[in-house]
Amino acid sequence: MTDDEEQKWERTAVPFIAALAVVAVVIAGIIISQIISPAEGNVSDTEQIRIAVHEFVEARNSGDEERIRDTACAGFDDAWLADRTGNLVVEKVSEADIDGDRATTDVTTKVDDKDEKTMLWTLVKQKDAWLVCN
Repeated sequence: MTDDEEQKWERTAVPFIAALAVVAVVIAGIIISQIISPAEGNVSDTEQIRIAVHEFVEARNSGDEERIRDTACAGFDDAWLADRTGNLVVEKVSEADIDGDRATTDVTTKVDDKDEKTMLWTLVKQKDAWLVCN
């Protein structure tokens, strides 16, 4: 066998190192993308509105004025809920009609498990949070 034939069959680590480098780059890319934009942060506006409605109702039911202020617009007047005394329960939040930082959605509620009523709620997005503003 000549030296040329021996070199032809000689194995090198270059392909394995290259494959390992490609895998490392892919894994690093996945990790970086999760740090920059985690999946739990990718919640749609519609889902954020549903969450905002539920948080407002929980705050109202608890009577916690600070939580109510945190979930409602400044100068919020809850007169539109005056006939909804008792424990308010959200039965359904419809698909929101979103126009920039404003949205409306039909919210169906019950009071003390009776008196089901659907009302149009208005929400405004301020500082990346949806607030109830009726």
